[in-house]
Amino acid sequence: MSAVQTNDWIALLGYYVAAIVSAVMPWVNAEVLMLSAIPVAGSRAVLAALVLAVTAGQMTGKTIAYWMARRSCCERSPRVSRVLEWYHARFSGQPRAAVAMTFVSALVGVPPFFLVSIAAGALRVADRKSTRLNSSHVSESRM
Repeated sequence: MSAVQTNDWIALLGYYVAAIVSAVMPWVNAEVLMLSAIPVAGSRAVLAALVLAVTAGQMTGKTIAYWMARRSCCERSPRVSRVLEWYHARFSGQPRAAVAMTFVSALVGVPPFFLVSIAAGALRVADRKSTRLNSSHVSESRM
């Protein structure tokens, strides 16, 4: 393995980790991170790999934020609890609205995907497939 290939792997790992940090701490800008990848990449293939590494890092970080909010056991203020209950009731009745807002947020960034990830975790929003699979699994195990 040549030194260039080793450096490429180190850069991929570094950009992946930096993207996770960027996803969890929104003041670390992923766009600036990607702009810095242009001079680092020695070829178009390496640049494409860096884009994939940052994308995977962003999704890993947002997933971490989602699960941290979902498993949060800290006391919430009465105001925050009321707001969460209101949104939970709204999205429970219209699960497609939650999916649509998540998609729009991921696509255009409004509302910020960071906040949507945390809110989805706090509201315990799950995709319909996993909910359906889990509920069918429970009913079979009770038989």
